[in-house]
Amino acid sequence: MKRALVLFAIGALAAGALWVRGCSGPTPRLLQARMRGPLVEVVLENDSAGEGVVQVDLRLHPPDGGPPLVHSEHARLQPHDRSRLTIKVEGARGDESVEAALDYPPR
Repeated sequence: MKRALVLFAIGALAAGALWVRGCSGPTPRLLQARMRGPLVEVVLENDSAGEGVVQVDLRLHPPDGGPPLVHSEHARLQPHDRSRLTIKVEGARGDESVEAALDYPPR
């Protein structure tokens, strides 16, 4: 009886661990963010087996020190995938410096 109970507990723990692993979202990582003319190119990588939507927050700082341009975009990441996004930011000239951050879950 004890052995059956122990085996059931181990099986339940293993099933729970597999369920959490399968239902977990992405683990996004920002690899690169740079200006390509008036567009921003962002490269993301998902380090996990989960999939889902992440939010990419951009701040473009003009070289003359004016106020930054702020833009947010959503991206869907697949398990263990690398994604390249090309984002058009209204008002960008192409000479701004890029600051990017990822937010999961998205706001």
